[in-house]
Amino acid sequence: MFRALVLSTVFMASVVAPRVHASDLDPILTIKIGKTVRALKASQLLKHPDLADITIPKDVAYKRQMTYKAIPLLSVLPAEKDIDFDTLEVRATDGFVSQLPVALIKRAKSGGASAWIAIEPPGKPWPKISGKDISAGPFFVVWQFPKKSNIGPEQWPYAVAEFRSVRSPVQRWPQLAVQSSNADARKGMAVYLKHCL
Repeated sequence: MFRALVLSTVFMASVVAPRVHASDLDPILTIKIGKTVRALKASQLLKHPDLADITIPKDVAYKRQMTYKAIPLLSVLPAEKDIDFDTLEVRATDGFVSQLPVALIKRAKSGGASAWIAIEPPGKPWPKISGKDISAGPFFVVWQFPKKSNIGPEQWPYAVAEFRSVRSPVQRWPQLAVQSSNADARKGMAVYLKHCL
């Protein structure tokens, strides 16, 4: 009888307990640049030579000051002479996709906003985002001095799984391009690409 009770308890625990995959313990950030694909574990990124503790005074996801262990986004991109794409597509685990112009990321070198990849330390989760059942991890694109480059909230993707080099949305979908010389129409297209796409 005791043995049956133990076996049934073990069985129930295995059914009820959430399944934990190795990738959940050490999440992977996939970086696809052209034909080159790299899979970097959080633990690897936390040993990156450019790793720093950065403080974001007005974090977009958490609506308050946050401090992260992070590396510059430029650190995972090819050398400038080898960048032959104009957009970095950021894909999140929930299906959200953000288009970050490479020119915007490169402005960090000339006094613009600086993009960083914040890394959620394995086993030490960040707080859950208000109204959601998840944190901003495992990877989160955060910006220092966002006002310098007019960074919008959609350009702070969280729950990031992948970076991918692509052509700009207008090159991929020419029908999006505004053919008019009207300044308001062109501004509207830029707003759409930044906030809505």
